[in-house]
Amino acid sequence: MSAPILIFGYGNPARGDDALGPLLAERAQRWVEEQGRETQVDVLTDFQLSPEHAYDLAGRQWVIFVDAARGQDAPYRWINLRPEEPCAWTTHASSPEALLWYCQTVLTQPVPPTCMLSLAGEAFELSAPLSPRGTTALATGWMALRSRLYSHINNITQETEATLQ
Repeated sequence: MSAPILIFGYGNPARGDDALGPLLAERAQRWVEEQGRETQVDVLTDFQLSPEHAYDLAGRQWVIFVDAARGQDAPYRWINLRPEEPCAWTTHASSPEALLWYCQTVLTQPVPPTCMLSLAGEAFELSAPLSPRGTTALATGWMALRSRLYSHINNITQETEATLQ
C-alpha cells in the first residue's frame, strides 16, 4: 500500500546542481526512516520523469516533486501544479504536469494536490560539483520541506484519528 505523501526528486546526479532533486529526496528518505514515517511518506528518485510514473501518483493525498531550476532568484520556490496535456507523446521525459494529466485522463484516478519544490542551481555541466548556490538551495529547501511535511503528517494523523472515533 502506498503512503499518503509522495516526495519525488529527479535530476541527473552527474551534472552538478541537477543532482539537487535526488539529493533532497535522499535527505528526506533518511528523515523518514529516522522518524519512523514509512507508512506516511514514500520517497522516489529518478533521472527524469516518464509517463509510467503516473502510477506512482495514484491514491496519494499529497505529491511533492523536487527539481533544480536555472535562473531562479530565491534558493527555493513552491509551485502549485495542475494537470496539463503533454505537447508530445513520448516514452521518455515528461513534466510533472503531464504526469498529473496521465493520472487523471489515462488512469482515471483523482489528481492529488501536487506542488514542485524548485531549487535554485547554476552549475549543470557533466561532472560539476554542487555550486555554492545549489548547496544553499539544498539546505534551505530541506528546511522548508521538513516544515511542510510535519504540517501535512499532523493533518493526516488527525483525520485518521477522527475517522477511527
